[in-house]
Amino acid sequence: MNGVLGKPVALRELLGAIAEHVWPHRSDREVASIADAAVVSAASPVLSSARLDDLRATLSVETLSNLVEDCLTDLSNRLLDLQAALGQGEAEQVHAHAHAMAGMAAEYGMAALEMRMRALMQLAKVDPDSAIAAAEQVEAEVARAGDALRAALQHEIV
Repeated sequence: MNGVLGKPVALRELLGAIAEHVWPHRSDREVASIADAAVVSAASPVLSSARLDDLRATLSVETLSNLVEDCLTDLSNRLLDLQAALGQGEAEQVHAHAHAMAGMAAEYGMAALEMRMRALMQLAKVDPDSAIAAAEQVEAEVARAGDALRAALQHEIV
């Protein structure tokens, strides 16, 4: 394969790369549909308990809480930038903001948000119009991930 996948590798991205190289005669939309179908069948929880356990093992409760709040603020700011880039049709900026948001989500165990951002990155490449529609769900996913993360840490903060 000639290609690069960012770490941590997202299932949709991996399946999309495999589909692209195994079935090169298929259109980009067909490749995206194959990956979408596989991801839907492997639904992700909102949070990765394994990643949260790793963070808890290495950081104090206060430090983790502060870092999570900083991350959620950064995600909200990036979301505004992402929405602006989508509105202006700047595919490279959409990809850059979605990539940064996917990385932040992965770092703090927000599994569903990470998957959504990685899917948005792929859509921005193959179907910008669908990316705009998919991005409408990102704000709700950021809020859902933030609420779940705060709730998961709440009992430790008290």
